[in-house]
Amino acid sequence: LKTKIEQVGKKELSLNRALADAVVGAAKAPPDPEAGDLPEPTASLNAPQKRAYTRALTKAISFIWGPPGCGKTWTLGEITRATLRRGERLLVCSNTNKAVDQILYKICENLGRQDEAMKAGHIVRVGQIADDKLAQDYREYVEVEGIADRLGADRRTGRSHRPQAHLPD
Repeated sequence: LKTKIEQVGKKELSLNRALADAVVGAAKAPPDPEAGDLPEPTASLNAPQKRAYTRALTKAISFIWGPPGCGKTWTLGEITRATLRRGERLLVCSNTNKAVDQILYKICENLGRQDEAMKAGHIVRVGQIADDKLAQDYREYVEVEGIADRLGADRRTGRSHRPQAHLPD
């Protein structure tokens, strides 16, 4: 973190200062996104999880915090599913690769291999996978090389994961 802050100071790294200040409470948060219709979670969430789900999808900035075992990973998986369904992008990051992989594994499990986002390679794990289970079960769906290998093999065999246009005869 110290290195990144120094890089920002030297203008070697860009920073969205307004958002960073809002995150730490030093400035007003950006406007909340249009809520629209919120997708219902596919899993049953308890009341605190449901509040976190709703807040994450309706506020410009939200934090999810809780002790181990309270369902943070499960809730983040549902938030990610809803974000994908709304056609939006999401960045999941953490201070450990293992934490990112646990969330990513839950997302993959929730979506399933037949989900269009999974088949099309829209779920991308940047960096080396630290979780053996994620690597074993979903490497070809989330790792850049794995996605390329899988989609390349599918194209060679004539299968495509892009929606097909149907033109009249």
